[in-house]
Amino acid sequence: MESENQMKTRERLHAIMDFEPFDRLPIIEWATWWDKTIERWRGEGLPADLDRYGIYRHFGIEEHLYAFYDLPDLMHRMNRDLVAHHLKIIDKVCEHTTPDFMTFAEDMSYNNGSMLSKELFDEFMKPYYQMVIPKLKEKGIKVIIDSDGDISVPCKWFEEAGIEGILPLERQAGVDIAQLRKDHPKQIYIGAYDKMVMNKGEDEIGTEFERLLPVAKKGGFLISCDHQTPPGVSLEQYKIYLKLFKEYAVKAAGA
Repeated sequence: MESENQMKTRERLHAIMDFEPFDRLPIIEWATWWDKTIERWRGEGLPADLDRYGIYRHFGIEEHLYAFYDLPDLMHRMNRDLVAHHLKIIDKVCEHTTPDFMTFAEDMSYNNGSMLSKELFDEFMKPYYQMVIPKLKEKGIKVIIDSDGDISVPCKWFEEAGIEGILPLERQAGVDIAQLRKDHPKQIYIGAYDKMVMNKGEDEIGTEFERLLPVAKKGGFLISCDHQTPPGVSLEQYKIYLKLFKEYAVKAAGA
């Protein structure tokens, strides 16, 4: 329970995203847990009746990539249709509530960088972002990109398109949160915690929080698992992770 002197969760979120003082980091896991992780945890005592979201995967990437060259008119038409749809949905949603932030789910990078060139990005993506983003900003909604893999280079492209932040910043793909913050001092970041250390014991879990702490103290960065908690993490190990997360959430605020 929050005391009268503590910030509310939503107040923390806004303060961090606006690079303003905050009392601690919110304890978040931005993506849902893997089904195999949930299956394991239920065998270790997690109640079986807890609800969760499904996991969606996309296939057929090769034909999609060729289509930028073979079917450019179709790709532009699809994007124009998506823009029209997004603009209608934004208005509909905001008739009832205004989200604090939203994400474009792109996943256009992998461990060796972007799957698209800057030229393709500028032709097929940037113009359509710039049709939707003004509507979001007009309503006070922060604009985030969800792109797995190494986004170190396309991070600048997204910024030039008007996008304010990015997640999940996968460590295995070589993403360096300290370098990103140096290169993009006002970009919002979510994620960056290396999921591969979550089953390595308290010392390594704490060391990973220490790696992220200097950037978290500067604001604009919400620490979270850099994708989803893997099924190799036991329920007890996850409890250790959460215990340390709560400690470092306070340290990040300088408290």
